[in-house]
Amino acid sequence: MIRCAALTTFSRQYSLNRNFVMENLGKMRDQVLQGRGCLSNQIGCVNKYLEAGNSLSSNDSVLLMQACADDIIDIKDIQVQQKVTSTTWKNLINMNTEKSVKLYNSALDAFIFQEIEFDESEFFRHFNNHCEPDLLTFENLIILHCRRKNIDKALELVESRNLLNEEVSVELISALVSINMIKEAEEIMEMNGVEEFMLALPHHERNNLSLRLKMAGAYLNGAAGGGDLDRLQYYLEKYTHGIKELLAALITLCRQRPENYKIILDRIPGKHCKHGHLVSLSKQLRRPAKQLLHLGLDHAAVELVAKSIELRDVKAFDSMRIRAPVMLLEHYLNKTSNVDEVWSVLEQLEKVDPDIKAKCISLLYIMLHSDSERKPFCCELTRRVEGSYHGLNNTVAFIFVNKIIKDSAARAKSDLELVKLIRTMSELGVRVDHVPIWNIILTNLIPNPTTDQTVNQKQLISRIFEVRDLLRDVIKKERGFYSHSVVWGHIMETLLYRETDLFFLTAALLCKKLGVTYAPTRWYVHLGKSFYATKLLSPYVDIIKVAYSLYEKNPARKKEFIVISDSLLVAIERAKEDEMDIDDLISDVFTLSWNRGVLYPRSIKEAVCGAVGSQVIADQIRLIPSLEDSEEGLGQ
Repeated sequence: MIRCAALTTFSRQYSLNRNFVMENLGKMRDQVLQGRGCLSNQIGCVNKYLEAGNSLSSNDSVLLMQACADDIIDIKDIQVQQKVTSTTWKNLINMNTEKSVKLYNSALDAFIFQEIEFDESEFFRHFNNHCEPDLLTFENLIILHCRRKNIDKALELVESRNLLNEEVSVELISALVSINMIKEAEEIMEMNGVEEFMLALPHHERNNLSLRLKMAGAYLNGAAGGGDLDRLQYYLEKYTHGIKELLAALITLCRQRPENYKIILDRIPGKHCKHGHLVSLSKQLRRPAKQLLHLGLDHAAVELVAKSIELRDVKAFDSMRIRAPVMLLEHYLNKTSNVDEVWSVLEQLEKVDPDIKAKCISLLYIMLHSDSERKPFCCELTRRVEGSYHGLNNTVAFIFVNKIIKDSAARAKSDLELVKLIRTMSELGVRVDHVPIWNIILTNLIPNPTTDQTVNQKQLISRIFEVRDLLRDVIKKERGFYSHSVVWGHIMETLLYRETDLFFLTAALLCKKLGVTYAPTRWYVHLGKSFYATKLLSPYVDIIKVAYSLYEKNPARKKEFIVISDSLLVAIERAKEDEMDIDDLISDVFTLSWNRGVLYPRSIKEAVCGAVGSQVIADQIRLIPSLEDSEEGLGQ
């Protein structure tokens, strides 16, 4: 029996190979330097490496912590991001290596960004055992105290360390405004050379724009943090604000007065232009949307993301899945079984991403594959999506399903796991007419023999019938399932697709055993290409003979015979592409077919005569009677 490599799992597998870990660190370094978030599998890979007792260099340790000081872009649950960050720090401090001040500063950055509660005294006890804090350490401490509203501690550190840079000033102003210490906030602003009237200057006034926006955002964030709606409204109307600052204030307000989130949300611009180009807010909104989900404000997250627009045509499944609209959709799919609720969200997100409903199919596929109890929900939602597109075959849905099935098939450990990949689509109510998905499954179920395997036709035929038996679960007269003939058609296609002698001979033998040429429109092109590649005359005519015999028994199957005969033209076309002469081979086909009692349709015969290069061979072929000549004779 021919066995296949397999495993179907959607879980992440990490390699502890040092080269692989270093490769991931290299990718993380590029992303951190570019100010982009990293992926959970990159951080997870390094953590597994550390948990196995390995160590990192000082620079790589800092890099790993820096990766946690930004959004981990493919994790939508804030608590999970916090857990990953805590685990990373635990692994790093357990390394038996020297710790640098940069490492501790990066850890503080990560704790502040991820809003992790930690034992400050324990942290600094460990810190002081290894190195001395520097100015950046105290800057982070001031920021931490400001966000915890420990103003006295923050001001004490500012005074003792003479530390009042731009970042510290912004945090202090926000904290002071939140406890209604407006005069003190204004003093700090003026110490930075900014006067109140400057906060109202429009965006096109570029002088100190970044600092002005940060200061205005500090006032706004402070009013939001104090829950002072009147002051919040005043700052919104009086000052000019940047999108980044509005988003920060929105999250702060939602922590204090969630019912009033629209005060800020309505001020966030939707689709807008910058320097004449349409701007997508998708990446900027991803972290705030996650924070709103964390606060239980799902509806606010949807309204926020609905202000963006997807400008990129994403083809990779993993890239698609981390886009803000899809992230929100997946959240709703996991939290509810109410189809109407999810459909309402889809309608809103479709304004942002026109392909969101098609992308939903890939998420439903994963859900149903892992949890069969959700079948009613998945099927009903799929029916609605399919109805909105009037069918799914012309959508992007299968781009992502192809990717999922291809990756899973490569890891499958058993035939049953492979079959489940395609059965899940049937259970979802979607018939996969896209050939790549069937090819992925069947090339794994009926793989090419390896160099050390000796496989004959008998063994291959035995495996084919075994595979056909495995596929019985997808043969039903139900929505999304397949007929007996369609399955055999796909099997024939995968055999001819290989274009090798063994598989071509086996395809011919299978046709003869079955006595039927099932679903020839699926594989006649591959028949022509395989015939050209192998130059095997007898098995080719064997397949033609089976189709002709079916026509003789049932003239209604004439169209099938014409389709299969058209493979001759496919072979000639392939030969012309390769600048090869196969005129003699084509002549031999007609001669052997005539000897076996097979006549070709006149249209095919004339097309072949016009396609061959030799006029002599064309004339010889014309001398052989056509199918219509036989029919006319019978009619007389």
